[in-house]
Parts: sequence; C-alpha cells; structure tokens
Amino acid sequence: GGPIAFLALQPVLIGPFTLPLWFMGWYFLFARPAYRPLGVAALVTFLLFLAVGKAYYPGPLIPVLVAAGCVQLERVASRFAWRRAGLLAGGAMLLQAAVMLPIGLPLVPQASLHRFGLDQFRKDFADTVGWPELVVQVAVAYQHISPAEQRDTVILARNYGEAGAIDLYGPRLGLPNALSPHLTYWFWKPPHLQVTNVITVGFDEAGVRRACADATLVGTIQAVDNVLNEEVGRPIMLCRRPIVPLDQSWPELRSFA
Repeated sequence: GGPIAFLALQPVLIGPFTLPLWFMGWYFLFARPAYRPLGVAALVTFLLFLAVGKAYYPGPLIPVLVAAGCVQLERVASRFAWRRAGLLAGGAMLLQAAVMLPIGLPLVPQASLHRFGLDQFRKDFADTVGWPELVVQVAVAYQHISPAEQRDTVILARNYGEAGAIDLYGPRLGLPNALSPHLTYWFWKPPHLQVTNVITVGFDEAGVRRACADATLVGTIQAVDNVLNEEVGRPIMLCRRPIVPLDQSWPELRSFA
C-alpha cells in the first residue's frame, strides 16, 4: 500500500493505548546520549521498512520502544507524583490486548476470517489459507497429461508461496518440485533444463498464451472458506512447446520484487 498505508497501519499494529509509550520511547532513546545509538539504529530500520517493507516488518521494534517509553513514563510519574499513571497505563494495555489479540494473532478460525473482514484487513492471515487446495488443483492438471508427457513437464509457479506449497504438499500427490523465478527460487533452477511442457501457476493468462505454441487453461485457483487472497482467481495453465526455451528466458523471468 505504500508509505502512507504503512504509517496508517502503525497505530493499529502498535495499539492505540501503547502508542503514547511508543512515542515516549523515541524521545527517551534520543534524549539520552547513552541510548542514542539504539535510537539511531531503530530509526534507520524503521525508515528502511517504510521505504521498501510491509507494515508489520518493524514489529520487533515495538517492545524496545515501549520498554524505553515505560522508563520515561516512570521518571515523569515519579517527578510529578503521578503514581496512578503506571496503573492506568498497565490497565489500558491489558484492555487493548484483549481487544486487539484477534487482530494481532491468528486466533480467529479460518472459516470466520472472511466473515469478520480479516482476510482484507490482515492480508498476511489470508495468505495462510488455501495452499493444500491449490496444490490439489495443480496435481489434477498434472495427472491429466500422459505419463510420457509428465517426464518432459515442469511446474512453474509465479511466486515463492505457490512454489513452496507445491514443494511441501506436492510429493504425496506425485508432483515434482516446482520452479519459480521469484526471489531465491530463481537460483534453484536445474542447469540445462530442456522441457516440452510447462504447467504455469498464477501467471497472467495472456502472457502464457503469447509464450507458448499451445496453451490451455486447466484451472483457476479457488477461494477456500471465501477467504480472498492474491492467489484467488489466478489461472493454472498447460503450456506446450514454449516458443522461447525456459533455459533461455529464465533471466528475463527473474522477479526480486
């Protein structure tokens, strides 16, 4: 969602009652020379994630900043004899934990994620759903081609999630390990790969048709328990006779995004 969405989600991830302590933690770390290097390290990390990361990536910074904020609160409370401030802060955070726990941790059953809107609000929760079912769909496509064709067939997944699911659940269904041009999977392609058929998972249908002498749509990834994630609706295709051999096109397929 970009930097604006990243910043907008921080109060939700930190918690509305914890947020003041989070800000006080920044002040504490930068106001005291002994802790300033820790503050600088936290700030650089936060800005890096703001530029290129997801909203929950700076989560490990929260305990550090809240702990520093608690020390600052203790000093302020002692100075002004606000002894109740700590009790109020502790009670508020307990209340916050009770309310926010289902959002912060995957406690809601899979079947209820869509009903409560968590598949859209917490897309990382949605991304945990549907992998075994996706692999079953790929296995159906693979088993519909002859054993002779299977020997010259590879499975090409659009991203590491699809490839990882196929590698985890696929062997018991008779599937070979998947290939993927995504992130480190790109490096794991066997050398001198010569294949006649490619089962593509998640790639754009029009792009697959352009890349193959014969391309057939063999399935569409289905939602499980109505949970909507980025896999739902993407095609599973059988590409026969790629126009450019996979070995040759592999550098152009690389995706490190």
